[in-house]
Parts: sequence; C-alpha cells; structure tokens
Amino acid sequence: MEGHLLAPMLEDNPPAFPFVALLVSGGHTQLISVTGIGQYELLGESIDDAAGEAFDKTAKLLGLDYPGGPMLSKMASQGTEGRFVFRGR
Repeated sequence: MEGHLLAPMLEDNPPAFPFVALLVSGGHTQLISVTGIGQYELLGESIDDAAGEAFDKTAKLLGLDYPGGPMLSKMASQGTEGRFVFRGR
C-alpha cells in the first residue's frame, strides 16, 4: 500500500510533508498521517467493508463473475456520458 500512498510524490508538484492521505483501494479505506517516507500513522479506517468492495458487490448484483470490479469499471467506461444528471445541494 506504500506505493499507492506515495504515488502523489511522482507529480510535478508533490505534496510537502507532513500531509494526510485518504487511501482507498479494493481492500482498504484508511486515513493516514504521513510525516515522511516510511513514517505513517493510521488515523482511522472503515470498520466493515472497504469502499472498493462496493464494485464487487454491485457486479454480483448484476450477475458478473468474481471479481467483478474490473468488468464493472469497463462497462462504466462504455456508458453514455450525461445519461444521468447529478445535482448538488
């Protein structure tokens, strides 16, 4: 997970230490304090399912094979842009 956590360091304008990172992947949803490379403190995490698991659960509801997240993502990329309108509050 360290690779995901430090990926922003590859940007042209990387964040300065210290920073707080939201790490969301298929199996993790964590809030982490980063004070330097190799210096991390877990501030909080989901207590049940990771956010990424929502993809696999949705895929299961659609009858897709496990793991369905990649297929669901592919299907979403082929959707019609603007088909649904989401409005702010």
